[in-house]
Amino acid sequence: MKSLRLLVALSALVPAVASANPVHSSWANQPGSLTLLGTTQTPASVDTAVSWNIGTSFAFAYARAKTSAGDTYEFQLVSAAPIAQMDRIDGTWNVTRNGVALCSQCTGFVSGLSSWMGKPLTISVDGGNYAMSPIITSRYDIH
Repeated sequence: MKSLRLLVALSALVPAVASANPVHSSWANQPGSLTLLGTTQTPASVDTAVSWNIGTSFAFAYARAKTSAGDTYEFQLVSAAPIAQMDRIDGTWNVTRNGVALCSQCTGFVSGLSSWMGKPLTISVDGGNYAMSPIITSRYDIH
């Protein structure tokens, strides 16, 4: 029983050890562009948060865009490939419109993450069929 407790305690430390690598985050809430099946528009509002840990597959990315027509599009990173660079996260994404799936478990990426405030980051899913480029409004890096 003691060895089981020790194993549980040690497994709790694994994320802490992994987080010794630099952690970065970017937020964007200034509209850029929203592309849906080849049609590009400027959303009325956006909220985007991306956080990643270089040298691991630990990443979070979520973006929401609201259109002037009242539709809400959401891009959610489901799983990330190991992150080798500071500028891009490749992975699997879900894209929804008003809560209804448009693209589930689709391949995509978010790039432009090393850009500073005032520059866009780009989320591209399903070969660019679903994409959004909000403007970065805040960054935070832990080294």
